[in-house]
Formats: sequence, structure tokens, C-alpha cells
Amino acid sequence: MHDSGTGDRDLDDDEDEAPEGAAKSRVDELLEGAAAGEDDDRLDAGDRKMLADITAKVLGTTAPQVRIGRFRVLRELGQGSMGKVYAALDPHSSRIITLKVHPSAEPSERERRRMLQEARALAQLQHDNVVRVYEAGEHRGQIFVAMELVEGRTLREIQDERPSRSWRDLVSLYLMAGRGLQAAHDQQIVHRDFKPSSVVVGVDDRVQVFDFGLARAPAYVAPELFEWAARATARSDQFSFCAALYEAVYGQRPFEAVCGGELRPPPRGSSPPSWLFGILRKGLSVAPEDRHPSMEVLLQEIEHRLTSRWKTWLTLLLPLGAVAVLDASILLGFGQARGADRIDASDWYRVELTEAVRMRSSMPPNCRPPGHGSAKVPRPGA
Repeated sequence: MHDSGTGDRDLDDDEDEAPEGAAKSRVDELLEGAAAGEDDDRLDAGDRKMLADITAKVLGTTAPQVRIGRFRVLRELGQGSMGKVYAALDPHSSRIITLKVHPSAEPSERERRRMLQEARALAQLQHDNVVRVYEAGEHRGQIFVAMELVEGRTLREIQDERPSRSWRDLVSLYLMAGRGLQAAHDQQIVHRDFKPSSVVVGVDDRVQVFDFGLARAPAYVAPELFEWAARATARSDQFSFCAALYEAVYGQRPFEAVCGGELRPPPRGSSPPSWLFGILRKGLSVAPEDRHPSMEVLLQEIEHRLTSRWKTWLTLLLPLGAVAVLDASILLGFGQARGADRIDASDWYRVELTEAVRMRSSMPPNCRPPGHGSAKVPRPGA
């Protein structure tokens, strides 16, 4: 193929360029050959050099490739106490995935069986707020989990931003993460290690939970799980969720001690309303039975409080009859929207406020309800 550049095109270019369908087939063949390894006869030296150059350019690595199971490792993404994470090529789908490999010495045989069982159960769960798991297995004594590769940042990275986001924005992100937990609980799957770094916000603003069933981060673990042979439950996940959200909106951990103790009050001058502290306090109860009955109930309580506040502000601007025609889905929309359609709560308020003011100004004076002529509009957060 010739370099088109900016000059005249050669007359024989059309003959040199493969049709679109043939080009796609060739790309698929190259990817399958790359995943198969050195023994695949579909790749010659030129093909391998081209793939190596592209891998180095796109993924920033020139390291020799190895296979884990059927997956061809392309690049190490990170590592920690629970093993290493790689970008890898799946030969069956010709897509790049995330491959998490757990150290062979970490889990007991019982834990190994549990991790594999839960990872395979997660492969059956498809939800917008859960990172998709494709497969789980063992390779040379190590457990691996193949999952969707998501480009984005974790909630931990977002919370550490300076200046930090508004509490409403953070609550909106956590509500979407909470729906991922709820979906898992509906399938009898417990996360066991929910924390800010186990939630990723993609470049499309989609919020997804991952790292189900791994090690426990002590700062977010429910107190009952520090007991010997204690089993994680949906309510222990709820405790971890509330501990993470508390830290996000108040900028401090909820307890002085790792395993609980006295719940810290909100810092002086903090902007989140008192009702949010009350909801989180219940979810952070020491006794599991004193927490919210489920993640669904917890999320509904937060959403109800948020939307009730917006509706209260709107009633100061709209005739009482007009408020009734606002569809409930609109009032809940900012918390439920995903991806490019998601509107930040503050932006949503400004949009609705602008529309309400326009409607108000176009209404004849004799149609305006008493007290709406010069009412002061409260600021969000007041």
C-alpha cells in the first residue's frame, strides 16, 4: 500500500489495496496467529515484526509475549498483594482483555474453589455497573480471571483529585456503583472487598464494580468479618459501601480504629446534609441486623432524599399543578443515567431551574400562585 500523503495518488493504488472484507479477514488472522504463539504457521517474520511494532506503539512495551491459558499477555498493567494484572489478547474473540493472575501461594484449596466458583458465576452476570467477567481458570497452579478491559480511573483516583468533586457528584457515582453491588447480590454473589479502588469510571462515564471475591481491605471491612471463620454477606458489602461513601463525602474514614469503634461525626462545615449522615450511620451499624435490609433499600433511601430536595426547590418556582406533571423518571434521571447521557446533579438543577424561570416569566400575573412573585430561590446545598 502506498502512502497517500497530500500528493497525487498512483493509478495502481486501487489494485494494491485489498477490499474492506479481505482486510478485515487478514486482521483477524493476524490477531489469531499472535494469540496462538510462535508455532502458528499463519505468521511469517514480517507479520511478527509488524505485530511487535504495533504492540510497542499502542501498549508501550516490547517485552516478549507469554501465554496464560489461551490468553496472550501483551503488557503488565499493575501488581499488588493479590497478584498481577495484564492486558492480554483473547484469540477466540480477537479482543484485548484484562487478565488478573493470583499468586499460587495466596489462597487455601477451599479459597481457590470459592474464587473460581464465584468468578464463573460472575461470568453469567451482565449489568451496566459491573465489569464483565469472561472466564476464570487455573494456569500452573495460579488462578486467573479474564475480564473486560475498561479505560478510565478508579473512584480512589477521582476522590484524590484536588479540588475534589462536589458531594452530589460523588454520591451520584456511588449510586451507580451501588447498583452494581445490588445486581450481584440479586444473583447471590457477594463482593467481599468493596472499596474506592474496586470501582472504575470509564472514559464514557460508566461506573463499574470489579475485583469481586478478593482480599479484604481492612479500612472498609465490616467488623463481623474480623471474627474467625466469619462469612461475608450482602450486609457486610453494605457496610463497606457506606464506609467508602462516608470517606468520599466527608474526606475522612468513618472510624478511628480499623475494626470499628465510635463513628466519627461529620467534620465542621461539611456540606453534605444531615440526612445523608443518618443513612450512612445506619449502614455502618456494628450489628449486621441493624443495617439497611438490603442494598436496594439503602440506594432507594438516598435517591428519595435527593429527588425530594430537588422537587422542593422546583415547587418554589412552578405552579403547584405544573409540578405534578413532571415525570418521576425525570426526577430520578440524573442518578440513573449512564455514559454520555449522564447529567451531573448540579447541571440538572441548572437546566430545570432555567426552564422553570422561563415558564414563570411567560405566565400572566393573575395566574401566578400567591407568594411566587418574588420568592428567593435557595442555592443547591443550602
